[in-house]
Amino acid sequence: MNKKQKELRQLLEKRGLKTGGNKAAMVDRLLGREITQKRKVTWKKSQGRALLKKLSLDKKSYVHSKTAEEVHKSHEWFEEFPLDKFKEYFTDMLASAAQHRAIVAEDNRLVNLEYTLIPRKSMTSRGYPFWRNDAASTLLREEIERERNDGKRGPLKPKDWRETKEEYRKFPPEVFRQHIYQERRRAKERPMKQAQRNKKGKKNHDEQVMKSHEDWEKIAGDGEVEKVFDALKKMTIREDDEDD
Repeated sequence: MNKKQKELRQLLEKRGLKTGGNKAAMVDRLLGREITQKRKVTWKKSQGRALLKKLSLDKKSYVHSKTAEEVHKSHEWFEEFPLDKFKEYFTDMLASAAQHRAIVAEDNRLVNLEYTLIPRKSMTSRGYPFWRNDAASTLLREEIERERNDGKRGPLKPKDWRETKEEYRKFPPEVFRQHIYQERRRAKERPMKQAQRNKKGKKNHDEQVMKSHEDWEKIAGDGEVEKVFDALKKMTIREDDEDD
């Protein structure tokens, strides 16, 4: 490496720029002439796909009344892909969303039918209530939350804790003790799961998609309103002509 290259690298380092490449590349970088290759975006992992999916799953979205060409030019994320390919993505996404809604609707219908045909009993076969739907579940969860917030466990043992409320005494000691352990695990694991779900990259991505979803709907909605105004104007003009 000769002195010239060392000097170029030192200048690049001072400006916080990359120091790799040959002399010509380093000079171009210093002069701001370097052309960086744009990373190729794949549809599967793109923000455009995430936005289109969110729009298509929303039954009230204006996307269902637009053509593929109109949607393609409505956002820069869509324009990252050729129109002919986007048409395919658009058709497939709308079909997938319709299928998803149909499956959800059918699942809900079957669940509701199941409830009507086989109403759930209030008591288990062992003679005590189902925990999830009982008031004891909510009471214990609230107490565990307070325990967690205080940073220390309560002084009571499970068998003594059970005696503090009538709702708790409806459950056998062993069953109630297991629910205490279960609720404590849930309270302990929740912050860790929350941190995992809220990774910075995913959070930013979701926020961008949500904002673009809202912006897209607003722009599309404004367009629909303008069409109505135009139609009303034409009607008014025709009425004025008839009066003349």
